[in-house]
Amino acid sequence: MKKIRFTPFEIAYIVLGLLVNTVISLLTKASPVSTFYAYSCVLGGILLTKARLEGYFLQVAMGILYLFLAWRQKYYGEVINSLLTIPITLYGMYNWFTRRNSTENTVNIVKASKKEAAVIVVSQLLLIPLYYFLLSRYEGSMLWVQSLSLAISIMAFYFSARISVLSYYCFLSKDILSTILWIVPLINGDASAWLVIVPNILFFINDLYGLYSWNRMLEKQKTG
Repeated sequence: MKKIRFTPFEIAYIVLGLLVNTVISLLTKASPVSTFYAYSCVLGGILLTKARLEGYFLQVAMGILYLFLAWRQKYYGEVINSLLTIPITLYGMYNWFTRRNSTENTVNIVKASKKEAAVIVVSQLLLIPLYYFLLSRYEGSMLWVQSLSLAISIMAFYFSARISVLSYYCFLSKDILSTILWIVPLINGDASAWLVIVPNILFFINDLYGLYSWNRMLEKQKTG
């Protein structure tokens, strides 16, 4: 497998992200689950912007770790989101191998059709009331935000598995909603919530970079 080459921005992002999360982990005496989740977010996010297979393995790890964190806060919509992450990411790995660019050891980016995008987006928006109904059967908080977050997450992981640039628009929206969700436990005195909030902020920066990076790779594919 070809050696991974990082740009100066990517190196700075990784070093700063790991350093900030380590400091927060030590100050808040966070659990190993919270700490490793934060680390996997930093490394996995950058690898996904480079369309590397290793990013998908770390995305599975993120999903498993986030499941435990969300369950603890009774964010059952986020728990469902984590459970869906694993099979969709495995499908993404399959797509990676079938659309692999052997020269760069990355994957060719796909431009989803307007029809495909419309079907996925509209169907998920229509399902939000159903998600709310299902989540309301359990004890939880901010159910409408969780329901919207779940719908956007499904869109994000679907487009990510399809290797489509549209995934990053969804991930940016998801980053904002997740940050809002985790501010609540922080206000209630759970300082370890910083280890979810900070990665979400870093994810937002990472996803902006990913949007730029994937669009650039898509243009390179067209001209190459």
